[in-house]
Amino acid sequence: MLLYRRLARMEELQEIGDIRSELADRFGPLPDEATHLLFKIMLKVLARKAGVLRLDLKDQKLILVFSEAHTKTHPPWRG
Repeated sequence: MLLYRRLARMEELQEIGDIRSELADRFGPLPDEATHLLFKIMLKVLARKAGVLRLDLKDQKLILVFSEAHTKTHPPWRG
């Protein structure tokens, strides 16, 4: 549980790299599930920095919900 709490509080990509190294040092090569979890945390950190409030995957589509502050300074793009 302590590890999950640490992961939930991460705000920088370097922190994720550090914990990945720490886990590999302790337990050896990480299983795919652990690698996927770290990748998910990385996406969360990057999304937060980009002003994304929520990131959902539905019907093989990625849905990003941006913060109100972000949408005021960056109007929606219509392609």
